[in-house]
Amino acid sequence: MTTAENFVNWLEGFLDACNGNPTAKQVKEIRKKIDLYRTYDEEKYQSLWNPDMPTQSSKAFPTITLVQPPKQEQLSDAFIRAIEENKTASTMEELNS
Repeated sequence: MTTAENFVNWLEGFLDACNGNPTAKQVKEIRKKIDLYRTYDEEKYQSLWNPDMPTQSSKAFPTITLVQPPKQEQLSDAFIRAIEENKTASTMEELNS
């Protein structure tokens, strides 16, 4: 069982077989299957900012952030000035004028 869909199908069949009222022993069996599935469902983390970093288990990180680290290169003054001059443009015509 390697996908969530397979697990759900197994669980539905299992619950049907016990008429939707599992015993304590059957609940333990369900928990075993859930634990088994968790080993397959480990998420992998691929760095967005460093493609050379090898893929790692998400469990290796206390948190995963989408905050980009500081860039090594600075934006040019001309680029920043163009952004400031055109920040109120609402159409392409205004932007290109």
